[in-house]
Amino acid sequence: MVSSKGLTSLTLTVRPYVVARFIGELCLSLAAMSAVPCAVTAALGELALSARLAVVAAVFAGLYLWLRRLPDPNHMQVNEALVTLAVTFVIAAAGMTWPLMAAGLSLPDAVFESVSAVTTTGLSTVAPIEGMPAGFLFTRAWLQWYGGLLIVVLALALMVEPGSVAKRLSTNDLDPNDLVGSTRVRARRALVVYGILSAVCCAVLMALGVGGFDALLHTMTAVSTAGFSSHSDSLAGVGGWPAQAATMVFCLAGAISFSVYAFPRRGQWWRFFTDLRVVTLVACCVLASALLAAAMALDGGYGWREIAANAPLVAVSAQTTTGFETISVAELGAAAQLVLIVAMTIGGNGGSTAGGIKTLRLLILIRLVQSFVLRASSGSHAVITPTLGGHRLSDEDFRGCGATVVLFTIAVAAGWFVFLLYDYPAGDALFEVVSALCTVGLSAGLTGPDLETPLKAVLCVLMLIGRLEVIAFVVLFYPRTWIRH
Repeated sequence: MVSSKGLTSLTLTVRPYVVARFIGELCLSLAAMSAVPCAVTAALGELALSARLAVVAAVFAGLYLWLRRLPDPNHMQVNEALVTLAVTFVIAAAGMTWPLMAAGLSLPDAVFESVSAVTTTGLSTVAPIEGMPAGFLFTRAWLQWYGGLLIVVLALALMVEPGSVAKRLSTNDLDPNDLVGSTRVRARRALVVYGILSAVCCAVLMALGVGGFDALLHTMTAVSTAGFSSHSDSLAGVGGWPAQAATMVFCLAGAISFSVYAFPRRGQWWRFFTDLRVVTLVACCVLASALLAAAMALDGGYGWREIAANAPLVAVSAQTTTGFETISVAELGAAAQLVLIVAMTIGGNGGSTAGGIKTLRLLILIRLVQSFVLRASSGSHAVITPTLGGHRLSDEDFRGCGATVVLFTIAVAAGWFVFLLYDYPAGDALFEVVSALCTVGLSAGLTGPDLETPLKAVLCVLMLIGRLEVIAFVVLFYPRTWIRH
């Protein structure tokens, strides 16, 4: 038993060989992640980039062969899984930095693009993007697609959403104690859903007149709610309004918890459309669209046709944490940017490719406030039992939600403070920090080639923290994760 400042618990330290073994397992996935763009860039004649990707793929494959010789544990602790998740994303971003430098990027910019890609963020320091090689554009988009798949599988396995109510809402039919086995099953299921969404999205975009290469790139970055584009004006450069709207529909599909897609698989389509998470996400998108339209109208710089065409698309892009733009977010007024900040902060569903604090945590916070208000109006002996989606909310739900929101707020404050030290406007700095932490990719105009290197590093750290739900990094650096007291 360990007691520390009022907290008493039985701590289980991380077993390094277990973490190393499963990092090795994931290195095989990272080798595959590198091999696909290696083949594509070779076919496109971009041999320098292809050669570097081949070297990285070989290194990851070698790590897999070396580390798989470690003993195979019977079980994996949650802290070991979180540490493995954190280290894997850092390794993936580091491994892809050198290949991206083949396109002429400096080391800081290559690190930034790599982190933004594997965390499915979409912020970029490359401008103008039209001058970059096709292989580079494909590699960035592929990294986002693959990174989105990786986070979906691991998030569903770990149920990063808070506590017991998330598990009961997850339509879980797997053994919760078999973390490794259930992860493999979820990987297969998620890959099927991910592949179907991607294939349908690409087909729809091409049917709406988008060129094959553009359709492929924007499919990969839409389904992964990532937002990299092959155009400097983002989604505005992709076809007309129908193609842009269709793209955002698939961004919304990627922001829905992949566990909900079990309902159509079982023939229960009505449960898909009435699921609490789906309804909440759609309601948030509608509300954000209405508020953004009102803010743009009050700003006075936009006509009603422009507002009607763009407000819903940008609002959904922010809410799903995708980051596509159809108008310049940097030119929006302060009120409109505030609407987007709130939408980005809430984000999509847990167990999806989306970032943010997640819609389920928003609902738990609302229930918490309701409980306090109700208790103030009730007798001293009244028993108040908060529920959500027909399930009782436990103390674990409230603790998990509260801890995540507090850590999220601290991360925003820290990143914002550093930007303010460089004398950037407070509103623009806050927007940029929230966009990075929520893995969105929308920019108030600060992120670019001329952004100071220390601030690029801050955004990289925020992107990694946000992609891993904050908790994983806290566990990684928590002393008792490694040292038994």
